[in-house]
Amino acid sequence: MWLINHIALPIARTVFHKGDVHCYNRAEIAALCQQSGLVMERFEIRKGFRMHCVCRKQEKDS
Repeated sequence: MWLINHIALPIARTVFHKGDVHCYNRAEIAALCQQSGLVMERFEIRKGFRMHCVCRKQEKDS
């Protein structure tokens, strides 16, 4: 993943002159969910880089 984020994607941005892409790992996805008020229920890596993540809204305390 380091190679993609630090070598491949910057080269692609240079060649195509557009795009702002980053490959996130499980910890980064969990942090983004938490910052957004979501709870990660399931996280799976399927066949290499394909990710499946199920999140839901946090229930508010009554």
